[in-house]
Amino acid sequence: MGLQKTKTIKQKKNKMKTSILKAVLWGTLALPALTACEMDQFPTDSIPNEESWQVYQDAVNFNQGLYRYLQSVSSVGWYMSDIQMDYFQPGKGYGNRMGMTYRWEFLATEDDMESVWSTAYSAITNANNFINNYRSIITPETSEDEATALEQFAGEAYFIRAYAYYVLATRFCKDYNAATAQTDLGLPIMETVDINARPARSTMQETWDFIKGDLDKADSLITETDPTGTHISLPVVDAMRARVALQMDNYSDAVNYAKQLVENDYFALASDSASFANLWINDEGDEIIFEPAEDNQVRHTWGGFFQYNVSQSAFSPDWIPSQTTYDMYEDGDLRKSQWFMQADKVIESDVESTAGIMLFAKYPGNPALLKAGESTLTTRANAPKMIRVAEMYLILAEAYAQQGDNENARKYLNDLLSSRGASEVEASGNILAAVKQEWKKEFIGEGMRMTCLKRWGEGFRRNPAAQDESLIVMTTPELGVAANIAASNMRWVWEIPQNDLTTNKNLVPNWQ
Repeated sequence: MGLQKTKTIKQKKNKMKTSILKAVLWGTLALPALTACEMDQFPTDSIPNEESWQVYQDAVNFNQGLYRYLQSVSSVGWYMSDIQMDYFQPGKGYGNRMGMTYRWEFLATEDDMESVWSTAYSAITNANNFINNYRSIITPETSEDEATALEQFAGEAYFIRAYAYYVLATRFCKDYNAATAQTDLGLPIMETVDINARPARSTMQETWDFIKGDLDKADSLITETDPTGTHISLPVVDAMRARVALQMDNYSDAVNYAKQLVENDYFALASDSASFANLWINDEGDEIIFEPAEDNQVRHTWGGFFQYNVSQSAFSPDWIPSQTTYDMYEDGDLRKSQWFMQADKVIESDVESTAGIMLFAKYPGNPALLKAGESTLTTRANAPKMIRVAEMYLILAEAYAQQGDNENARKYLNDLLSSRGASEVEASGNILAAVKQEWKKEFIGEGMRMTCLKRWGEGFRRNPAAQDESLIVMTTPELGVAANIAASNMRWVWEIPQNDLTTNKNLVPNWQ
C-alpha cells in the first residue's frame, strides 16, 4: 500500500500550506510535554489504561509520552554497540566503563544491554496502551478533525512499536535467514498491557512479520505527508520499510522503498561544508528523514567521547578513535573535517599528551539544547538522527549490488561519496566491498556497524594502531585493541537480561 501511496506526495516544500490535520497536530506541541520524571509518577504495579482514557486531551498526552519513549529508543545502544565494534580504543582513564562490552566478555547481567531491552519494551507497552484504548474516546461528539488526528496518533503508535521491535530484533536475535527463520528464536511479542504476562519467544519469522505488519498498519492510519514537522509521516514509514526489507534480504522491496525517499524532493544530501556542519551541530537539514524533537530538558548527551576536565583544561575521554578509524577518511572528505576534532591537550590517568589527538566529534553539541550556564565544551548534546537519507543511498547501493546490478549500485554509492567530497568508485572496483566500507564510514557513532556485520555474516579484526599508545590501554591486546572477533562468536547476539530470564520461565536464553 505504501508503494502506491507515497508516489503521490513528491511535492516541493510549501511551508504556507497547512492541512486541517497539521493544524491539529501542531496544536499538540503547545501543550506541556510529558517528561521522563512525570511518567515515573504512574503506579509502579501497573500503567494507566481504561480509566485514563476519557477525553481527546488524554490521547494527546499519551501521544506526547510515546514520543518521549521514541527519543530514548531511537539511540539506545548506539554508543554501546559501536564500542563493541572496531572504531575506538579505551583511554587509560576509562575506568573499565563498558570494558566487558569492548572485550566481548559481557554476560546477561550487563546493565547496558538490559537498558536497551527495558527501554524498548517500555515503549512497546505504552504503544500497546494507546493502540488498545484510543478508540474508547471516539464518540458522536468527537469532531472530524480530532478523529483524524486520533487515527494519525494510532499510526504513530504502531510505527513506534515496530521500531522498538526492530531495535530488539537486531540485537537480541540472530540475523534474519529465510531458510531458518521458522525455527530461529525471535522475540516475546506483546500486544496488550498485562503486568502478569509471561510470553514465550516467537520465531524469527513471526517477529519480522509482526514488525512488517505494524508498519503496514502505520501506513494505513498515518495521513501526514510532510516530513518536516515533528510527527511521523508517510515518508518516515517507508524509510523504515526500506531498512526492514534490507535486513530481511528482500532487495527488490528495499530498492522500491529507498528509491522513493531518494527521489522525494523533501530530502537532499548535505553536500557542502555549511550544510554538513548545520546537520551535525544544529540538528537541522534536508538530509534528515526523521529526528525526534529535543529541548534542553529532554536531550541526548555524548560525553564519553570528550569528557572535558575544566580544572586541567584538558580532555579525558573514555574512548579515542584508533589511528585506523581516523585514516578511513581521505583529506577533503567533509566527514573527516566535521566528525573529528583536534584536542591540544589530552590527559588519561597520569599520562598527558599534547600531540594533537583527534577526538570523535560527530556530536559537537547543539547550542539550542544547552541549559543556562552550560557550554558545548562540557555538554555535548545533540538529537540523534533516527533516519537520514544517506542511509537510503546505501540501502540502494547494497541492494543493487546484492542483485548483481553493479551499475546502479555504483551510481547511488558515488552520489553519496560525491556529496561528502570523497573519491568515487571506479567501474573496475569491487562495488559490494566499497558499499560495506561506506556503511562503516558514514554511520560511525550511530550504532549500525554491528547490524551491518551481522547482516553480512562477517566478523572483524581490530587494528592496534593508536594515535598515541601512551594514552591507550594496550594490555591483553587479543581481547582489546587487536581483538579478532569471528562471525560465529555467540555475543553477536546479546543475551536476554537475567532478570527477565529469572521472572519469566517461558523465555529461552540465547546462549547463557
